[in-house]
Order: sequence, then C-alpha cells, then structure tokens
Amino acid sequence: MITDTQTADKHIAIESAVVESVLSQMSVIHNPFRSFLLQYVNAIVNAMKRLGQVVSHDAIVAHGINIESLIKEYMLMLAGKYDPDFEVSVKVIRSDLEQTNFRSIFVEGEIFDRDLYVVSLWHYCKNQNLFDSVASTLARTYEYNFRYYRELVDAFLSIHLNQVGTNER
Repeated sequence: MITDTQTADKHIAIESAVVESVLSQMSVIHNPFRSFLLQYVNAIVNAMKRLGQVVSHDAIVAHGINIESLIKEYMLMLAGKYDPDFEVSVKVIRSDLEQTNFRSIFVEGEIFDRDLYVVSLWHYCKNQNLFDSVASTLARTYEYNFRYYRELVDAFLSIHLNQVGTNER
C-alpha cells in the first residue's frame, strides 16, 4: 500500500526531474526565470493532482507546452462546483471582451494570443473569487512575463522532441 508521503515524495522527484530537464535545455539561467520555472511546474503538478490526473514526467511536459488547456480544465472544475449555470455568465463576459481589445487586460497580453473562452472563464472565476491557491498560481503563470513563458515552452518542446526521438530509435 502506497502512503500519502510516498506519493508526495514521488511527485517531488518527478517535479525535480522535469525542472532539471528544463534547466538543461537553457543556455543561460537567471534567478527570475528559475523562480518562474519552479512556480510553473509546481502549478502544473498541483492542478493535475486536484483534477485527479496521473502525475508523470510526460504529462507535466505536455502541460508545460500548453498550460492553457490545464487552466481551462481547472477553471471549469472550480466554476462548476460554484455554479452549475456558470456558462451563461462566461458567455456574457466573452461577449463583453469581444467588443473590446481583450488583450489589454493582461500585463503583456498584447504579445501573444489567448483563447477567448479561457480568458472569459478565468475572469468569471476571478470575479466570483473562486481562486484557491492552485488557481491563483495558475493565474500568475497565465499572465506572466511573456519572454520567460516563451523560453519555458521552447525548453518543454525541446524535451518532448528529445523524448520522441529517443523513443523512435
């Protein structure tokens, strides 16, 4: 029988391996990036655990490449627990955002595109104060410095491509 401590230790070991894999892909590592990376991987693992997903190196890398799908799934869980009819409010928010330059609501949102449904869902959860510690961390990674985010996604993609290449040999 696996204990909670053993599971937690396993998750920490997997997180550490992912962090080391990402760091090995980087030519220069500065402390703000390292902090962002640790926060990013921790947010992914905690969200996966709360969603009942299996935490594995490959799953973390996949979410690292596309964090938005994990944010969507997590925010859907939060909103659904709070209000079964949340979609009505999300549609209203989305409609309002479509009428404005929605990217201006993000610190560096003008640099990259976001899924407008996820933005609306994120705003709904934020407006309803549904954020728990995991959602708050996911939100911070969602609106974080784009340069770090792009470097991180590039590193995760490199890890993924290396794993695919290794598996094909």
